[in-house]
Amino acid sequence: MKTRAIYEGGMLKLKGILDLRDGEEVEVLVRSSCPGLEERVRRLEDYLTTNIPEPFVSPVKRSSKWYVGAYSLRKLGLRE
Repeated sequence: MKTRAIYEGGMLKLKGILDLRDGEEVEVLVRSSCPGLEERVRRLEDYLTTNIPEPFVSPVKRSSKWYVGAYSLRKLGLRE
């Protein structure tokens, strides 16, 4: 048995009526109606598995507002 659904207001709402009984197991398959989405996701997955992204973190400039590491660990209770 198949029916269509629409995503509205943060909920997936069925457009048709399903004849279900208490305790009956249901499998839900969600497909996008956007053409080419599955192909784009597959290409992205292939790219990410072969090209490890480099982190892009800027170097930290220390100033007087930074605490010494040992002091910070003591305040957090991680070191005596």
